[in-house]
Amino acid sequence: MAKKKRHIPIYESSGVPWLIAASIVGIPGLGLLIGAMIDYSDASKTADWPSVTGVVERSELKETSRTVGSNTDTYYAADVTYHFSVGGTDYTGGRVYAGADSRSKKVALRRLAKFPAGREVAVFYDPADPASAILENGIQPGNRIAIKAGLVMTAVALLFCYWFLQVRRRENTR
Repeated sequence: MAKKKRHIPIYESSGVPWLIAASIVGIPGLGLLIGAMIDYSDASKTADWPSVTGVVERSELKETSRTVGSNTDTYYAADVTYHFSVGGTDYTGGRVYAGADSRSKKVALRRLAKFPAGREVAVFYDPADPASAILENGIQPGNRIAIKAGLVMTAVALLFCYWFLQVRRRENTR
């Protein structure tokens, strides 16, 4: 005679902590991965943009704090304003690269050091919309790091889901 399977409701499962951990890691991981993939796509489009010479007008460190619940994170960016001309039309730009701000002050300061006020710089612009410009074209290391971090977090969440399912399977076959 076959052993009858019993069913334990999910909320009574000893595997629930794995499911909670998967949610805690997986939801931000997927958000990071999606955002990083969008930035990566944007950055790859800039690789073929033409360039003109521009001048940096202002160059400062920007510090932004973001609070989620009781956790506050600080992000840093090179806040750079530059002027350039395309086809006789003057433009002002503020984007340094296609990507998110860094949590590393050191990275932001290193990027800022490349663009001091008064320096002539190469400005890469979208030929279809010259007002859309950037100082560092193409895919940057930060673009790759963000994708890798999102992939790792998502993989860890999937591993937690797998462990949850293993616990549920064992509980329901006892």
